[in-house]
Amino acid sequence: MTEDNEQPVVDLESLFQDEVINAEQVNQTIRDSGAPAGTYQSNPEEYPLQAYPKERELKDVEGQVVGKRRSIDIVGLFTMKDTKTRIRFTISPDYGKRKVYVDESWTGEYLDKPDSQSKLYAMAVKTYEATRNEMPKTVPALVEFLTETPFRVRTMQGRDGEPVVLAISPAGRGR
Repeated sequence: MTEDNEQPVVDLESLFQDEVINAEQVNQTIRDSGAPAGTYQSNPEEYPLQAYPKERELKDVEGQVVGKRRSIDIVGLFTMKDTKTRIRFTISPDYGKRKVYVDESWTGEYLDKPDSQSKLYAMAVKTYEATRNEMPKTVPALVEFLTETPFRVRTMQGRDGEPVVLAISPAGRGR
């Protein structure tokens, strides 16, 4: 320290000359900073949800366009006890099979199981049915329900620390 309580000038290169960035530590920090996994509930009156319809191209493993898929992103604040977090998930009425990945690269193969957009869409329809005692008549009616009626989402923490929706269910009294 100098006489005037100023910090000494430190050379960046010499201070960190042997420092190697630890990718695992960085990833763990991101995971630790994210919202905790658990069951969250929407509260559209206090925290309105938004719906963003989209249509995207479907491509094969070589990148050739093989079709289109319609979907809806549902985005907004959800709460779990005293925790509030922004959650985004996508539903699609256009059935899709789960892709097979090896080392985070798509192999071009599919499993005989629905992908997450198809699964969450089916759960949203069942949530509507359980809440309203009837099936939704149209996709817009389902989307209106999701943006205007409280419901629950069960989440896990993704690799990037963001919540990943695993399930949708009717709102309850809480746990």
